[in-house]
Amino acid sequence: MSTFKTFAGALTLVLLASCGGSAKKAAPATSPASLAIATTAAPTTAAVTTVPAPTVAPTTAVPTTTTISLKNLEKVVRQAHSEYWVAQLRCIGAPVTCDPTTFTPANSAVGTRLVQSAKELAEKQWIVRQNEIDPATAVVESIAFDDKRTVATLKECEWDSAVTLRPNAGPNGDDIIVDDSKSSYENTVTMVLSEGRWLISEKKEVAKYEGVNQCAGR
Repeated sequence: MSTFKTFAGALTLVLLASCGGSAKKAAPATSPASLAIATTAAPTTAAVTTVPAPTVAPTTAVPTTTTISLKNLEKVVRQAHSEYWVAQLRCIGAPVTCDPTTFTPANSAVGTRLVQSAKELAEKQWIVRQNEIDPATAVVESIAFDDKRTVATLKECEWDSAVTLRPNAGPNGDDIIVDDSKSSYENTVTMVLSEGRWLISEKKEVAKYEGVNQCAGR
């Protein structure tokens, strides 16, 4: 089963749910190019929940002084990474209203992919939600800066357990599950300092482990 989810995104943050619902699995559907969306034929039920939405766009900024300590700078970058995670989940949870330009650098690889993903989700009337029982997570394991401290390279472990579904499309108004597969990833994430904000510009998959949470306990 291929994966749809864009959790190439993010963090030491675990997002928990606020409401659940019954759902039935959909018949196979065509996968978009940028994000492969997997389907299976047999109906099943999964607990899903709406992603909590932040009230404002991420605004993490760093002091303009160059005297900020490396330890404090790492805290700032980790916080910005967590904000991206929340914003990304909000985006794919409501793709019709998603605007990746508010939390990604202009013309970035991550922003371009997320714009296309949101468009494809909206066209299919699909959304992505957190799994209430086994939430997706992303852990920042290390951070390295360039000499000017304007580019950060992060080593990240991500557990993608989110559920892709078509809401309220079942015969009884149930959500129809498109993809509930789970995988963990080892990623390399690039963050850049852009107009006083640390933003994710690129994310590259280093390794993938289908059905296994390699991030647990990290």
